[in-house]
Amino acid sequence: MIACEYAFMRLNDCIYDQDIRERLGTFFDVAVNQCGLRGQDAVDALVVSGLAGQLERQNPGFAVGRSGSELLQWALDACGYGIRVPNSSRAPVSDDYWTGYMVALLQLRSGWTYAQIFERMSYADVREMHSWCQDLPEDEVVENMRAALQERPRVSALRRARKAAGLTQTQLAQVAGVSMRSVQQYEEGLKDINKAAAGTVYRFSLVLGCTMEDLLEPAS
Repeated sequence: MIACEYAFMRLNDCIYDQDIRERLGTFFDVAVNQCGLRGQDAVDALVVSGLAGQLERQNPGFAVGRSGSELLQWALDACGYGIRVPNSSRAPVSDDYWTGYMVALLQLRSGWTYAQIFERMSYADVREMHSWCQDLPEDEVVENMRAALQERPRVSALRRARKAAGLTQTQLAQVAGVSMRSVQQYEEGLKDINKAAAGTVYRFSLVLGCTMEDLLEPAS
């Protein structure tokens, strides 16, 4: 069986770079300061609704086709919130705007997903960085954020997908036809899933109801 190695695309040169940053900044600013949501609630809506994936894939319908307020409304509706989002035009100067703006930049520069970023750092942790990072150049802020994330334990994509599917390691191993030891090693990073046989990753993805790319790990 041929082993395949996968790589994450670096997105820092995408044509929607600035649009995504500004929209995610407004998304969090309006969610917290006008809709009264906790920052972490807004994060959950971003990820669970599927909006995070649309922005990661630079879908034009989301990256430029909607305002930040409209993106928030879409995400809240998808998650069943009964909240009407104001179509805000106020100047985005809050710490929450900065949080969304810089997290989007980090995602674009690193290739990490929003779920992976917020698994390692809470919304409050990222927001707090504004107090000492606000006067630094953007590239330096990104490096500070990347360093802070790398100091924290990583939750593997496979473990995250398995838990979301409600399966134990034993159940995943049995249904996917892989040894439980291999599942443990992939989840703990003792074996590199990016270098796993394509058939193994494919079977995992079928069982977990996700794409093969969802199970791969970003470059550190």
